Amino acid sequence: MPAAAAPSPLGVELRWMRKVAGMSGKQAAEKTGVSQVAISRWETGARHPDTEAVEALRSATTETVSAMLADDTLTGAERRRLKEAFDRLNSDDYKILLSRLVDEGATEVLSTFVITRTGLVERQEEIHRLEMQAYQIRHFQPLFAPGQLQTLEYARHLMLGYEKDPVKAEAAAEARVKRVKVIMKGPRPKYHVVLTESALDVTFKDAPPDVRHGLLKQIAEGARRPHITVQIMPRTRPYGLVPIGSFVIYDIGKDDSVVLADTFAAQVTFRSSRDVRQYDTFWEELVELALDPQESLDWLANAIRKSEGN
Repeated sequence: MPAAAAPSPLGVELRWMRKVAGMSGKQAAEKTGVSQVAISRWETGARHPDTEAVEALRSATTETVSAMLADDTLTGAERRRLKEAFDRLNSDDYKILLSRLVDEGATEVLSTFVITRTGLVERQEEIHRLEMQAYQIRHFQPLFAPGQLQTLEYARHLMLGYEKDPVKAEAAAEARVKRVKVIMKGPRPKYHVVLTESALDVTFKDAPPDVRHGLLKQIAEGARRPHITVQIMPRTRPYGLVPIGSFVIYDIGKDDSVVLADTFAAQVTFRSSRDVRQYDTFWEELVELALDPQESLDWLANAIRKSEGN
């Protein structure tokens, strides 16, 4: 089981707001229009709310505390405590604090250098834990074959591009293939990938010619499983948008998703609803643009036949 996330500074403030107003997690969820699970994850730091959600909770808390101050039966100490909370909730300084905490925690950047130095095996394990929390994974991959469907041979050569030590690269490849086995087994999480034709043409220095053939067969095998959807983006398809890198959307619960996007030098994690919605839009356009699942299976079968003679 993954370790529990440490409460973030924003999570501490969200919990304080709810507690000072005497609200349960369920009541806070009803007032802000999200699930009770979302409230709990915000407070523990497992997930990150956007600005609108935080402001909704602050506003609901302020209204509740204001109503509590109208109670004539309050003791002097209780009234002072609530008045101090009310003044803090309404102050510009507190609003600025909340805004800053939202901006600081909504996006995380992990450089490729740090990933390599920390260890590629450890990174594979971190991603595996995220995958196991998701009920659905949506993946766009324009650069190379998706990690969730790679063969050991393909993963081995790919890892050598990040780690020159062959022993460490082999360990990272084996850690990735453990993830592959879990995804292939199913039925959870569901896995849906859109990948470009160009991504399947990537070759590696000193790799045997049958690496691509084995990879295509593995992807086709996955595509025939009920919990896995594969869509191919042919080179001839005109793009309505210009995706500049790969991204993965991990859908964990209602109104609870995490996006992991790759750049040349870093992996960027987006947690705010605002950013996730933007990637939702990208995803919908890419799915519409790609071959449908049956056409993609046909494409893969044809590519496998062509690769058999190589």
